[in-house]
Amino acid sequence: MKAFSLLTFALIISLAFYSCKKSSAGSTNPTASRWTLNGISYKGDSSYYATIDSVGIDSAGYFAGGTELISMDAGAIDEIYLDFGNTPTADTTYTVIRPEEITSTSQVVLLVVKTAGSGFISTGAGHVQVKVSVSGNMVTATFANVPVENNGTPEMVSGTIVAKPQ
Repeated sequence: MKAFSLLTFALIISLAFYSCKKSSAGSTNPTASRWTLNGISYKGDSSYYATIDSVGIDSAGYFAGGTELISMDAGAIDEIYLDFGNTPTADTTYTVIRPEEITSTSQVVLLVVKTAGSGFISTGAGHVQVKVSVSGNMVTATFANVPVENNGTPEMVSGTIVAKPQ
């Protein structure tokens, strides 16, 4: 009976150590991405960045190319995109612009927010800045009071996006 008690005790201790083991699964998916639009806060459950070959505006009038930071909720209903004409490689500041102003050599960023089917795009008004910091392969973009609009309806968006390579 004593052997059974010691065996049971050892099993319980082993399970306790195993269940307290630190998991690294969450460390590859940043959860610090958050933004606010029209007083409503959103959280990015998945955030990453990707480099796209050609920079410009496609036939539908959307940005194509450069580097794009993307953050979205679990259902991909609420999303935010920061499109850079060039890939951020060091801490720097970018100016928020209108879609037609982006080039591959400029220090500018286009900001697009999608919420439950509505899309808002940066207007470039006020020469608002996005502060970007780079640490290893992580890129953090912080912005406040960026003017965006949807069919002429103005809003402001603020937030922080923390992204890793796709």
